[in-house]
Amino acid sequence: IHFINHESEPGEYIRSLDLANSLGTVSYKINNTHYNREYFCSYPDRLLAMRFIADKRGAISFDLGMKIIQDSSETVITDNIFMVRGTIDNNLRPFNVLIYIYNKGGVVNREGQIISVREADTAEIYLAVATNYKMIYPDYTGDDPELITRKIIKDIEPFNYEQIKKRHME
Repeated sequence: IHFINHESEPGEYIRSLDLANSLGTVSYKINNTHYNREYFCSYPDRLLAMRFIADKRGAISFDLGMKIIQDSSETVITDNIFMVRGTIDNNLRPFNVLIYIYNKGGVVNREGQIISVREADTAEIYLAVATNYKMIYPDYTGDDPELITRKIIKDIEPFNYEQIKKRHME
């Protein structure tokens, strides 16, 4: 993730890790705008959740892309979804990474192999990752990883960020 208009040195920088609730936060000020980022990995929902907010409307802008080290992969970007699918080198097990961006305000666009968010009031990112590995002898093969990640994202649709965070902390 590359944040736009964050080239200046940040002030009032605070990074924290709440071990009791498994939450990471970063807050800082750039050009008279306060930014806050929050991160957690939700066991019940099987995803990484991130929220970016600022104290000024339209202040959230970033580019999101991914450098994949596997030889066989493709990136697919549609609407607010960034997906990478492929196979793991040396064992050819399929994998899927699905990132869903929910923005309030602003616009989301595709720019080549990057998804960009511009002038959002807030942005939430939900990242799900899967392979087809299943611990069942003899072939250890489970479901299609793309079906798994799509289901993970679909299953959180009824919930807002705060509800997902609450489920994570319970």
